[in-house]
Amino acid sequence: MKIDASLAAVDQLLKRTIESESIVNDLYRHVFQVSGKKLRAKLCLISSLNESNYEKFDNNYEEIRVQLAAIIELLHTATLVHDDVIDLASQRRGQETVSEAWSNSHAVLIGDYIYSRAFVLMAQIGVPEIIDELADATNKIAQGELIQLQNKKNWSIDKKILEKINYYKTGRLFEAASKTGSIIGKRSKKDANILTTVSKNLGIAFQIQDDLLDYGLSNIDIGKPKLQDIKEQKITFPLMFALEESSNQTKKDIKNLLDNKEVVAEKIYDFVLSTSAIKKCNQLLDNNFKMTQELIRNISDNYISLEMLNLLDEMWKRDY
Repeated sequence: MKIDASLAAVDQLLKRTIESESIVNDLYRHVFQVSGKKLRAKLCLISSLNESNYEKFDNNYEEIRVQLAAIIELLHTATLVHDDVIDLASQRRGQETVSEAWSNSHAVLIGDYIYSRAFVLMAQIGVPEIIDELADATNKIAQGELIQLQNKKNWSIDKKILEKINYYKTGRLFEAASKTGSIIGKRSKKDANILTTVSKNLGIAFQIQDDLLDYGLSNIDIGKPKLQDIKEQKITFPLMFALEESSNQTKKDIKNLLDNKEVVAEKIYDFVLSTSAIKKCNQLLDNNFKMTQELIRNISDNYISLEMLNLLDEMWKRDY
């Protein structure tokens, strides 16, 4: 079964992964009412696709692939629900967040419920290596959020810390999607390592793109308010690069603005755009994508290589 058909099966499984309790039903349906691009699930499906395995898994190979991709999507969605509580967000994917439509308590609990559903499905697959990988990825995501929270209003944040936050928060689950998919697909060690590295790179690039999208540098509707990072006093790559190249006096003036709870986000936006920060972010992305493209060309399975190149192209052309 090819990727698009498997992705449709993931959607169907997500809709079936629900309890009979009405409140759980309502909350769960609200969360999954608007579907994202499922990039992580797609990476898992690509990495796990190995047609020779259909004979090795007693007719349940495709079922396992779909189940694993659904687990990845459940873990990702749970983090989004919890993120909205932390960020006091009112919108996600163009609709009200659970926090806004119900309450923070409902959001925390439905996020926990979604996590638990993921681990139930994980136990059903029953592969210790997969459980270990996804447990570590989930742990790293939480660490990333805590490190970011700790560095809130740290206008002199070290670039390495910012890179760590991006990897833990976003890159780690991308990486785990391909690593666990490669386990199911019984990929060669070489191909598994390439796919895992490629997916990690894509996750980090995706986060940098999100940083840029937050500055409204896009014609697309990202489904949440713009300049949110500035309003939440978070530093991301655009602001970090802008501060790095500024004079001491400018840095002082901008930091004073940022420390103000009533900060006018547009002033910070204008400051960032007056520097070469956006250009530097785009250079980071270009370097990342070119390096990743070369890695993909070394994958021995031509079909998998083509699917990954198509996914890379889709991300590369993401409007930012």
